[in-house]
Amino acid sequence: MNKFRISWIVIVGIVTVAFLTYKVTDNRKTDSSVPVFSMEKKELEISIHDGEEVLLQGIDAVDEKDGDVTDSILVEKISNIYGNGKRIVTYVAFDSDNHVSEAEREITYTDYTSPRFELTESLRFRSGSTIDIDKIVKVWDCLDGDISSNVKIQLESSINNRVTGLYDIVYQVTNSAGDMAELPVQFEIYQPADNEVILNLTEYLAYYDGSEINYADYLKNIEVGNITYPFEGTSSDEIEDEPEDGESEDDGENDTDDEDSEEVDYISRDRVKIQSHVDSTVPGVYPVYFYYEGASYVATEVMYVVVE
Repeated sequence: MNKFRISWIVIVGIVTVAFLTYKVTDNRKTDSSVPVFSMEKKELEISIHDGEEVLLQGIDAVDEKDGDVTDSILVEKISNIYGNGKRIVTYVAFDSDNHVSEAEREITYTDYTSPRFELTESLRFRSGSTIDIDKIVKVWDCLDGDISSNVKIQLESSINNRVTGLYDIVYQVTNSAGDMAELPVQFEIYQPADNEVILNLTEYLAYYDGSEINYADYLKNIEVGNITYPFEGTSSDEIEDEPEDGESEDDGENDTDDEDSEEVDYISRDRVKIQSHVDSTVPGVYPVYFYYEGASYVATEVMYVVVE
């Protein structure tokens, strides 16, 4: 009996040693390590025009078994924009056993701007006219280019083009990086006077860039009936061609050669009163009002200034 027990203990010992030897050998053959990243910079400043090769600069990966596996590094994903033009880049690296590891670092676009709106026409509409509030707005994005087709419109109330008054409207757009921009403005439906005079601007929306804005520079012309009078300082390229019957309605004052810009009746910009409600210290969207007074009429217009 004692011999049997001794023999059994010996057999169990031999089997145990053999099993442990096998496991150690198998573990040595099977690599369980993953690539380890190293970065020169945990934060990277780049341009919006830089390609993926720039994102891969200054980053390496080493595997315990395979050694340098930097060539396997890929950009897995880039987060949405947050903060001031910041994003998180996620990298992956592989070894020969298809083990995968991840690493992240922050990038900052040095030249990024949120989507910028443009109002191509006035936000004032005659009563009974077509209200194309969706067609007068354009959006340019530094990453995606023209994203005007992505614009969404929020209205606080339904529009009746025969009911005069002010209507609140918010234009919204989001680019491919998840950055949403909004433009809250008002458009007006008004009842035109019999002797309506129209004041036109070169632009109806401006972005404050830190320098003083001369709002008189945005004055384009005055329309009186079929005659258009440009403001002083307007270049010849900005002067619209008058209708063929314009000369007959101008009391002979412009019956010289139309190509001679010196004969054009210009209007002094000083005749327009401008009321600005812009606070350049507080981000927001602010109106600027223009008033041109004649003997029996007042022409009005509004533009908006965005302070970011």
